[in-house]
Amino acid sequence: MKGEEARWRLRETVVLWHVHEASASDIVYAACDVVVAGVDGPAVVALAAASARWAEEEVGELVDDAVREVGFTPAGGAAIEQALCLLATRAVAGTMTPPDFAAWADVWCGFDTPLAERLVALCREYDVLEYPSEARYEVDARVLAEARRLAAEWFSAR
Repeated sequence: MKGEEARWRLRETVVLWHVHEASASDIVYAACDVVVAGVDGPAVVALAAASARWAEEEVGELVDDAVREVGFTPAGGAAIEQALCLLATRAVAGTMTPPDFAAWADVWCGFDTPLAERLVALCREYDVLEYPSEARYEVDARVLAEARRLAAEWFSAR
């Protein structure tokens, strides 16, 4: 794995960890990949050296410094929006279904997150549709259009 790819994988893993879609040990393994790729510094090495078994206890205090060290801003309060955009890439790639993506946005973001408002409204439309139907496919298409818009935001950060 190249350094740039490893850095982005660490960022993605941290973002997903903030919304319980990745584990703390996943972060440790991603930090190991960063070190192996030659993009290391004291904070990343400390994170990579954390015990995968005790990662839940160790990662929290190490992760922000490591993320800064590889050139990113810690997710912090923006983690939900970042995760939304990251998961949008999965919906566009077909590894997450449109209903699952819309449901994730509904549960994690609700109408409190302006970036997710359209998805939350579309999720509510799924609740009243029969499956399969032309209307359901239309909602899928609208969710995917929204996913493409959000994925573009994720990739523009690269």
